[in-house]
Amino acid sequence: MKRGLSKTQNPIFHKSVHDVDLLFEILLSGLHFDPRGLRDAELASLQKARALEVLCSDAVPRELTDIRRLTSRLRGRVGPLGQGDFERMLLTMVYTAQHVMASTSEHQRGAWAESLVSLFRAIKEDLRGAR
Repeated sequence: MKRGLSKTQNPIFHKSVHDVDLLFEILLSGLHFDPRGLRDAELASLQKARALEVLCSDAVPRELTDIRRLTSRLRGRVGPLGQGDFERMLLTMVYTAQHVMASTSEHQRGAWAESLVSLFRAIKEDLRGAR
C-alpha cells in the first residue's frame, strides 16, 4: 500500500447511496487502474472520483501473489466481510478482470482468470452468508 495507508487500514469509498450510485457509474464508464484513469472527463473531475482513484492505487493489490493472499485471507474469515474489505475485494475483482482481458498469452490469461474466479467465489460466499 502506498501513500501512508497501513495494511490494516481499509479505506471506504461509499458512505451513502449517492456514493454507491457514483461508484456504479464510474465502473460502467470504464475505471482503469493505470495512468489513463477514468475515460469520462466529467466523472474524472469529481472530487469523489479522484478519491476512488487514490483508494484504488493504494488499497488494490497489483500482483497475482498478493491477490491470492488477499483472497485466501478474506475467505478464511469467520462472519461477513467488513465494508472496507468488501470494497477492496470488489475493486480487486475489477482490476483482475481488466488483466484477464489484457493478457497476451493463454498462461497469463489463465492465471488471472483463476484469481478472478476465486475473488468472485469469495464475494458470493460473503453475500450468501456461507461462512
